Amino acid sequence: MILRKKQIIGQIYALLAGILFGSVGFLTIKVASSGISLSTALFWRFFIASIVLVPILLVRSEIKFNKKSVIVALFTGVLLNGPAILIYFMASNKIGIAFATTIFFCAPIFVALFAWITKSEILDRRTIIALILITIGMLFLYDNSYTMHIFGILLAVLAAIAYGLCIFANKRYSEEICIYNSTFMLCFGSAMYFLGVSLLNGKFMIPNTNYMWANIVTVSLVCTLLPVLFFFKSMQYISSVQLSILLLSEPIFSIFLGVIGFNEVINLKQSIAIAIILSGAIIHQTSNRSQEATI
Repeated sequence: MILRKKQIIGQIYALLAGILFGSVGFLTIKVASSGISLSTALFWRFFIASIVLVPILLVRSEIKFNKKSVIVALFTGVLLNGPAILIYFMASNKIGIAFATTIFFCAPIFVALFAWITKSEILDRRTIIALILITIGMLFLYDNSYTMHIFGILLAVLAAIAYGLCIFANKRYSEEICIYNSTFMLCFGSAMYFLGVSLLNGKFMIPNTNYMWANIVTVSLVCTLLPVLFFFKSMQYISSVQLSILLLSEPIFSIFLGVIGFNEVINLKQSIAIAIILSGAIIHQTSNRSQEATI
């Protein structure tokens, strides 16, 4: 009875993590449409998340500014996570949140590919099947009636590759850093990347209305910190297989928001494509490989 209760708790945590992760694209675009540039909105999202994490780290006495932490922050945050997220939103602008999130959800497969390339892991049968399914799904997803559709798909794939490399690098080089510290450094590094982008394009600004601040704080807490916390809490109660299945709520909820919030249209062929791609992703993730949260 106690075991069953813990499983239910873990399932709820995983489901909430997926739903909150799935709302990131929708809410971030809403913030950007309120009069602030996308890069600036993303800067404040990660910067506020970093600030909120500081007292948590102080209480836990886990702030460690060692050489490895700095390298992880610069490499995964500035050079990988930041660009991956920016490219994801560029793809969303071309093909919509529903399709971009579906493709982005396949990032763990690229982690397996990077591990195979560096010979740290073998490329198992599940990963090969997943790659085949995703490739078939991409072909189904393409519709030549959209002039920039293929470019948007390629952008989404590039974002997934960049984020997959971020996961791979973060896992490989930050194993000795605690979860909260690693999340703080990743968020801070990403914030610095988007600050640089905002300054370069001359669109950096400090939110000047309560509405802007409310939206930014919501994205920072509800769509960044809370889902990460729920994600790691769920891992304490359920298996990676259960977690993988429940995390399907992320792209599904994102698709729902895209259709309802932005009036995105998905035809039968594209619905089949999404189902095939997600099937490939879930086949790979149920192979008991480590799970990663989407920052």
